[in-house]
Amino acid sequence: MHRKPGVSLNQHYPDIYKVIGNWFAQEITYLKKKHQFEVFPLQTQYSKEVDSLKKTHLIMNADQIAVLIRALADTGKVASSSVNQFFKAVVPWVSSLKQPNLSRQSMRKRSYAPEDKGKQAVMRLLKEMENIVNQY
Repeated sequence: MHRKPGVSLNQHYPDIYKVIGNWFAQEITYLKKKHQFEVFPLQTQYSKEVDSLKKTHLIMNADQIAVLIRALADTGKVASSSVNQFFKAVVPWVSSLKQPNLSRQSMRKRSYAPEDKGKQAVMRLLKEMENIVNQY
């Protein structure tokens, strides 16, 4: 940039070279300080699986759990956009007698074609729950 010494558009404004030079110095100082305080998270082995200690262990098999969850979802008393979303929210937090980690997709598939034994077991459980609630 060429300039004539002593010539400016407005005499009251500071020299453009000083302003730009100061701006660059401030930016460099800011970037150096910003770099000092950057925090890089440690690389950890984060598992999406829920810790088995935090799960609710149900004394039921996976088919019965699937029927129970689907029945609850189909009542319309659960604020979920779909049965699939409800399975996605609930299944990671429960485990069955034999399986500590249940698959959401598998549970959902099992709920659509339940065995008669599984349905009868869930019906017995619901009747037990009804009797308990009546006692309250």
